[in-house]
Amino acid sequence: MSMSSLGSSSMGDSSNDEEVSELRDWAATDFCLGKKYFEFTLLRVIVKDHSVCDPTMLDSLLFEREHHYPFDQNVKYLQDQLRRELWRDTCTEYDDLMVTIGRIQRLGTAEDKTRLKKSLNRFGGDPASGVQRDRETSPPTPSPPMPSSPTHAFTQQPNGARRRSPDMTTSGPPTDATASPLHISTLQEYGNAIGEVPNYTRETHDGPPPQTDVTVTFLGRTLSSRARTARKAKQQVAKAACAELGLHVAPQ
Repeated sequence: MSMSSLGSSSMGDSSNDEEVSELRDWAATDFCLGKKYFEFTLLRVIVKDHSVCDPTMLDSLLFEREHHYPFDQNVKYLQDQLRRELWRDTCTEYDDLMVTIGRIQRLGTAEDKTRLKKSLNRFGGDPASGVQRDRETSPPTPSPPMPSSPTHAFTQQPNGARRRSPDMTTSGPPTDATASPLHISTLQEYGNAIGEVPNYTRETHDGPPPQTDVTVTFLGRTLSSRARTARKAKQQVAKAACAELGLHVAPQ
């Protein structure tokens, strides 16, 4: 085999790897978007059914409604109604439904979104009202509640000042394949809940090979990570921050 053939093969493999990585990132984005829209829709149905405004009660009713939700029936219904490229068939009905909802919101037509809204309202009713199911589907394992105050290295002094722990740097290859956009969104959601915003900065190194350092400053703590791309470095540093805080992120 000639050197030119080897070079072409190597470039082809690299291109394929990038495409696979991009597809995984989009799937994670669709999952996160779908989960938010799904919970929002259920909460609207719950408020309409129960006329409650107590946040604690809403959380309890949402958990109960998700526990009894017929994910399998909703997935099958949408698969029968939608174009093939909008639905996903994996190992669990819960993941399939969340990704499908996210794809519809991102890529679907107005008609697709109307069908989605009708299906979620149809299957999201109060279980006590007599919604029929062919079989029960095991609900997703709920994430543990986010702590009401920072934990571990992210602690708050009585006077409100942040205590700064020594910087921790995770750098260099190999790339952490388990880091994903979900770690970024989970950290952001936690920051929103406590009124703090993670601040990201990045610095590019020419190499070879070219690499990027991404640093997050959050609650007086600085964490850094290095990867071949800024996107992957940001995912890795967000994962490290989630681990420090004890924030649970479901594996993809």
